[in-house]
Amino acid sequence: MTILDDEKPKNFLKRNFPQLLARVTGTIGFIESCTCRYRIFSKEEAINILCLIKKSKFRVREEIVNGAIEKIRKE
Repeated sequence: MTILDDEKPKNFLKRNFPQLLARVTGTIGFIESCTCRYRIFSKEEAINILCLIKKSKFRVREEIVNGAIEKIRKE
């Protein structure tokens, strides 16, 4: 798994290594995977982290964070 949040590196991968895209995720997807798939974080820990991200200057669309929170709650 590779974690990339910036568009320029993602676009570079798309152009030069499209076969790797399936293994790329962003920070929010990484937290979701660590919670739902690998059980590294508890639901409470993950939701707290995601809420902190929403309040921070981290540039991510709110619907992405909210969608991850919903998936984690349903898990």
